[in-house]
Amino acid sequence: ALAFDNRGGARRLTEHLLTLGHQRIAYVAGPVERTTTRHRLEGHRDAMEAAGLGDAVDALTVHGPYDRRSGYDATLELLRREPALTAVVAANDTVALGACAALREQGRSIPDDVSVAGFDDLPFSADAMPALTTVRLPLHEAGARAGRLAMGREAAPAGGIATVPADLVVRGSTAAARG
Repeated sequence: ALAFDNRGGARRLTEHLLTLGHQRIAYVAGPVERTTTRHRLEGHRDAMEAAGLGDAVDALTVHGPYDRRSGYDATLELLRREPALTAVVAANDTVALGACAALREQGRSIPDDVSVAGFDDLPFSADAMPALTTVRLPLHEAGARAGRLAMGREAAPAGGIATVPADLVVRGSTAAARG
């Protein structure tokens, strides 16, 4: 089996924001029952706890579907909870676009006022304004490898599970925190 490193990718994404000076980082998570949601939130939490900010994670996390509307609604809720938030990490790039719309509607500039980051590096992410910082999952390469494994053209990984790395892609939607 192949497993994407959702936990590690989310951790690196949050660490990126922390190195930019962000401390009030909100998280728009996916559905509670999804393994992907749990792993990505665990990675975010790991980074926040390592920075001494773990106590804020639950209060600044909202769960919802993996869609644009969820990102929009959750971001409005998170702004009500923490008007001074400086960054939003979204469960995926589609959710991130909803977060961006809510922030713009509230008069917040991206990334000057609030940095926004997504996950998956969907094709539109590079074309968003500003281009979206995200985590890329190598779907094509993973699919090709899965095919080779299934056809016996590649040896099975030790323990039966191989982890596929996730890469941080930094673009214009994240910047240093103000103040």
